[in-house]
Amino acid sequence: MKTKKTVSFTIIALSLIAILASCVSVEKKEDPNFLGDFDGRQIATIMAGNVKLIKKTIKPSTFTFSFYPRTNNLTISFRNSGRSGDNVWATLDQNDRKILIEGIKAFLKQYDEQTLAPENNKKKALFGKTKIELSWGLFGPTRIAEPTLRCEYELLTDNRPYFILGNAMTKSKEGVNCPALRMAFSPAQCEDLLEILSQENLLKLVESLKKEFNKYDTEQKAGEQKGEEKKESKINYN
Repeated sequence: MKTKKTVSFTIIALSLIAILASCVSVEKKEDPNFLGDFDGRQIATIMAGNVKLIKKTIKPSTFTFSFYPRTNNLTISFRNSGRSGDNVWATLDQNDRKILIEGIKAFLKQYDEQTLAPENNKKKALFGKTKIELSWGLFGPTRIAEPTLRCEYELLTDNRPYFILGNAMTKSKEGVNCPALRMAFSPAQCEDLLEILSQENLLKLVESLKKEFNKYDTEQKAGEQKGEEKKESKINYN
């Protein structure tokens, strides 16, 4: 009797595990942000600027953009040398990128129309805002917070307007303040940003990864089969 109970319990446990595993599989497959089972990769860099805290000047910084098809997230990473000295990673989901794109377009429109008035200089979230995940550390992402990233502009070098992505210091779960950022992009660099943030371009990247993964025949084999029927082979390659 005891053996039967043990066997029954084992069957129930295995059934529950199988059900849970199938649910996880279905959820992952149906997750709209799962674009492909590919590792993240660097897709672009922009040499733009960090606004220095004291003198309000721009310090050159290299912003590196990496895309992660499994989560549909894009990260901007750079060393915040103009301010805290930390290495910083700002994670943008698709909705974050959409808000940034709208903000950049609004900035460029006013720039072209020459309507970026001095009274709106540094006006907080003039072109929109969104809450993002921000991680930082001297050697790696050791802390995480969720500050609000603001889209605005600031008159900087030679009184020229720069598009600003900025946030205030926000406490992490451990009570540590994240760096206050002011990333500065010229109008020309904003045009590059639009290309990088475009969801259409990111989907094209995923399609190219799929094509690369599914590549099979050698060039010679593909050339032999082009324009003629595939010959019968002792080995089925399909």
